[in-house]
Amino acid sequence: RPVPLEALFAARTARRLGAWVAASAPGVTGPQALLATFRAGPPAAPLLWPHDVGGGWHGVAELLPLLPADRAWIGLRDPAGDDAIRPADSIEAHAMLLVAALRASGLAENPGGIPIGWSYGGRLAWEVAGQMAQSGWQVPCVVLIDAPPGPVGAGLEPGDPAAPWRPAAERRYRMASQYYAAAAPLDLVLLRSTGGAAHLAGMPEDLGWSGLARSVTVRRIPGDHMTLWSQGLSVLAGVLAETLAGV
Repeated sequence: RPVPLEALFAARTARRLGAWVAASAPGVTGPQALLATFRAGPPAAPLLWPHDVGGGWHGVAELLPLLPADRAWIGLRDPAGDDAIRPADSIEAHAMLLVAALRASGLAENPGGIPIGWSYGGRLAWEVAGQMAQSGWQVPCVVLIDAPPGPVGAGLEPGDPAAPWRPAAERRYRMASQYYAAAAPLDLVLLRSTGGAAHLAGMPEDLGWSGLARSVTVRRIPGDHMTLWSQGLSVLAGVLAETLAGV
């Protein structure tokens, strides 16, 4: 099976690469090519996980086995690399492509969906959720992990985990640097690392989401922006399971 270089770097282990290959349906083009099924499940309120700034889904392979298998998990891909789809130049335009893909897949006929994302993917998840709500799709809640509502950081730095994915990561950083989340009648669960991240230093506990979401619940996860996926993984899984059980 042909595998994009971005997917190879994002996987980094044979097990995670195998999961990516299994999730990517061969021969699918157009909007549906933007969806990857991480886990099948009942139609009600699937979890929708946009990719991170590197183009993959950091930590998902390790997180899934720790969560109840009672919901479908759908990965949302970047259109970059698909010759049938022009890559977006803004988070808003990117979200429009993803929502169109969800609608084309028939998922929009289900009772609802729960966007969830980390860092860059969190801002994309919020935008997807807002556009879903505007189109009449029920969004029980949005789950964001270390994701602020506005631009932070200066782009790729030495040692940045997204560095192998230039220039695609640079395009996404540029999109993030121009994005300001719009207010939406959505309930937000914000998971923040206790160690924080340099680009989040000095920001309020809710990172500024209280003025944008209908309600905000903040939970702390041990670790910093990256190590929460290792030393804080079990806590992260427990908080997610608890959050989703109440939805």
